[in-house]
Amino acid sequence: MDNKITDEQIAEWNSKQEELRDKIIRSDGDFSLSKVKYVGGFDVSYSKINHELAVSCMVVLSYPEMKQVYMNTTKVKLSCPYKSSYLAFREIEPFQQELQLLKAKKPNLEPQVRRIYFLGNNFLG
Repeated sequence: MDNKITDEQIAEWNSKQEELRDKIIRSDGDFSLSKVKYVGGFDVSYSKINHELAVSCMVVLSYPEMKQVYMNTTKVKLSCPYKSSYLAFREIEPFQQELQLLKAKKPNLEPQVRRIYFLGNNFLG
């Protein structure tokens, strides 16, 4: 991984954030918590020794019991360096991989509602 982030890369990320910002749905519409069967979370833990290595983890809990029904961890090699305010671009690849694994291993647990927040991005600006 090249740790140097170019001005062109930052411009591309800014453009993508602007594009995604326009797609944010800020209301719950007809969403009802009573229809939710599962909730989940995802995170990445980074190696202190090698900044290209990390472990991604996805966990799904039954709702409202909050019992773990799925957990997976994967060692990953990151393809994107860290840049403040652009964490989503670093973590999206491992997130997509974990989501694909969830769909393959436990398709019945696929998210009913997707509310995706990447720490440091909030509403992407």
